[in-house]
Amino acid sequence: MPPLCCAIRECGVVPCFVGASMFMTFGGYGCSDGDYNDLAVLAFNPQGFKIQALFAAPHGAFHVTSLLLYSAIYYFLAAITYGAFIPSGLFTVSLIFGGCFGRIWAEVLLKMGLIDGSQPGLVGIYALLGAGKPSC
Repeated sequence: MPPLCCAIRECGVVPCFVGASMFMTFGGYGCSDGDYNDLAVLAFNPQGFKIQALFAAPHGAFHVTSLLLYSAIYYFLAAITYGAFIPSGLFTVSLIFGGCFGRIWAEVLLKMGLIDGSQPGLVGIYALLGAGKPSC
């Protein structure tokens, strides 16, 4: 089965959001030139970039299925790490996990037509709200 590839969108001369050029890191990950694998972006980049991408990427940058799959795997690995009696932080884990679910929620609301998709950064706001919730 071929990987799920997404086209890199340009907004004039620069990429659509800060850090979008880092998507090219895995542009060749089973995709043609000018495409990226959104699951590879989540799986193989550092945690700081994942958080930045979840908050700043435009609508449609990540497929809901990729976010769900990554969240399930990340949750399982975080649960193993938490119970392994080794010192590890859960703050960034909660940010990434909540950001994924906030972004999923925004994408579902957009598909249902309950929120306006023309506003830039709207899915990022939902990701930010989702990321803040597990910390409460």
